Amino acid sequence: MFPNHSDRVGYQYPQDGLLQVFDVVPESEIRQPKQLDTHGYNAMPVIKNGLTTGTTVGWVNGLESLVRYYPDHELEFTALETTILSYGGRGAFSEKGDSGAIILDRGGRIVAMLTGGGGTAGENDVTFGTAWYDLEPHIKKTLPGCFLYPPVPDD
Repeated sequence: MFPNHSDRVGYQYPQDGLLQVFDVVPESEIRQPKQLDTHGYNAMPVIKNGLTTGTTVGWVNGLESLVRYYPDHELEFTALETTILSYGGRGAFSEKGDSGAIILDRGGRIVAMLTGGGGTAGENDVTFGTAWYDLEPHIKKTLPGCFLYPPVPDD
């Protein structure tokens, strides 16, 4: 999750090994990440734990639109989805059965909810997720007073 050494300043591994969910990554940061990749370019590493693939890591690439056309059914639609690419040939970021998994940045902020994927199960894997900054207001409107990520008390 920290491919660039200079990007690790101030990081401490959680004492219990669990990443605490505490906030949401804003749209501006998804579009212009503050973290660094191996070469020093801005990029956002992410992590998720899905039912099928378990814990995997990937990169948000900032693309937020997907157009699908099904000529057999004369259907065409555009979906606004955040896309995630697998992390450098380490297998697929997601597979069938991982839908609904929450995708986090390395600090514990929610990036998206996994909604699907495509491509091969190798380096070309693409995962799609609904951006949480867009999804959360709808959840709170439907379920007023809900707590989506309450803090876990320190022991």
